[in-house]
Amino acid sequence: FLSSSPMIEWEALFAGERKRRGVIACFLAMLELTKLQKIFIRQDANFGKIRIFKREAAADEERPDAGD
Repeated sequence: FLSSSPMIEWEALFAGERKRRGVIACFLAMLELTKLQKIFIRQDANFGKIRIFKREAAADEERPDAGD
């Protein structure tokens, strides 16, 4: 979803999923991506829209020889 757009709203992410297992699997994947710092999640106000953003790669992560 985030390959074509830098942000997606929470509702749009789960809009096509009808089964509970699919929603749970997607939610767990989102938690894992947050832990790996690939995405970040933002809610600006109580009961406001939840938005998911693609985290930009750091300059040293983009170069394969950065760890040498």
